[in-house]
Amino acid sequence: MHREDAYITMRELKRDFYYDDILMISFSSSYPQLRYRRKETEKRVNSWYLFNVRRFLRYTESVLFRMAVEQYKEAIKNDFPFRTFSAVLNYTITYNSDKLLSLYGDRYEYTGGAHGSTKRISDTWNLTKGRLLPLSSFFPLRPNYQEYIINQIIEQANADMQENPYIYFDNYQELIKENFNPQNYYLTGEGIVIYFQQYEIAPYATGIPEFTVKP
Repeated sequence: MHREDAYITMRELKRDFYYDDILMISFSSSYPQLRYRRKETEKRVNSWYLFNVRRFLRYTESVLFRMAVEQYKEAIKNDFPFRTFSAVLNYTITYNSDKLLSLYGDRYEYTGGAHGSTKRISDTWNLTKGRLLPLSSFFPLRPNYQEYIINQIIEQANADMQENPYIYFDNYQELIKENFNPQNYYLTGEGIVIYFQQYEIAPYATGIPEFTVKP
């Protein structure tokens, strides 16, 4: 490991919540713990992810637990089976080099029904300054960087549709323009990955669509 890179370990937090001795909801999270030569950066990054995990845990034990209990009572009353809820927040490191750290977290919730839902969040850090970087910082010479990125995404999506005409919704080009969010990005060794949330441009089976673009 280069001395300018961060040393990352993954921590885990798990909780189970019961009602009438029946498991209502399981919570789990795998989140990063950073060691870095700049202790101010180390503290800021570690506090950020611990805060996010604890916030999701509070949401789980209040909102989701209450929903689970209500659904459980309804199931018992109508002699229906109860399906245990699930709440998961797992982070993945995608880039840790050149004094940059990039990662995403997938926040999954299952509240009964056919399948759960996943929302992705992501961060890219300048480790030297200990601050988050906006997508625009990687396109200093392109004032219209969003249009430049969207054109690359549509070009890739067009090629995807040639191979699989059901991978995106029919009006995917319009949806790409409408739902493009400059916060939804992370870095890899191949470039900058732009992603869309479930159902924004594609059916559930497609998952979270990702497109790698070049600055």
